Amino acid sequence: MVVSPVGTDTQNGTALLNALASITTASATNTWLLKIEPGTYDLGSSSLGMKEWVDIEGSGELATKIKSSDVVIWGTNNAELRFLTAESAGGASAKAIWIANASPRLTHITARALASGGGYTIAQGVTNDNASPTMTDVTAWASGGRSWNTGVANYSGSMPTLTNVTASAVQDGYQPNYGVYNSSSSPIMVNVFATGDGMNGNDRYGMYNYNSSPTIRNSSIVGKWGYGIYNTGSDSSYTAKIDNSQISGGRYAAIYNTEIPYTVLEVQTESPF
Repeated sequence: MVVSPVGTDTQNGTALLNALASITTASATNTWLLKIEPGTYDLGSSSLGMKEWVDIEGSGELATKIKSSDVVIWGTNNAELRFLTAESAGGASAKAIWIANASPRLTHITARALASGGGYTIAQGVTNDNASPTMTDVTAWASGGRSWNTGVANYSGSMPTLTNVTASAVQDGYQPNYGVYNSSSSPIMVNVFATGDGMNGNDRYGMYNYNSSPTIRNSSIVGKWGYGIYNTGSDSSYTAKIDNSQISGGRYAAIYNTEIPYTVLEVQTESPF
């Protein structure tokens, strides 16, 4: 099924939602492709919930943009999302892609989250909650005025595989910025660039691990004005494995450990300044 622009961005968004809703017969033996032509598709405050056995394909990250003031896209099992940009903007909670209890594929995706509002806010590019997606060639970016900003957030036993992923959190406010945030999760990261950026405050983490065991290979983890990798938690059995990677802290340590030990195979640590 092909979705084309039909008018305004809002009208395009309605057409996209209607097209996906009309697919009711997808199954393991009857797979579908929802092809989205170039254009901007504004969902308003609605979200695009993926369906099993329905791949969603844009016409390129620079050509097809799906927008929402809430979560833009919910992931699901047995489906792939590829070649488009998902952008969440507006409101106290901005999440471009949210995957819960599922393992979709994300390929050539840009996920942007920009929170707004006068109070404390949350912006997350990709959120994994007990999820194990395969993320390849993904750019996840988050920012906001007083936000807790995270490029890729992994919670509750998530075990995603990240390959050729850029995860960035950028803000000059006083709340934490995390390139990658792991809570009770074990991501596998290969060729990943993770950065927590911003000039003010101290909480700038390339990666923050709480009771988590990430595996990091051939990657660059940078915490500007903060820590490269911060390991903490209540269980000393968790281990961060780092192989052939560059870990950079700004104002503080490249690698900092509280309770969690880490295993270093071949790690280079240096300050970016």
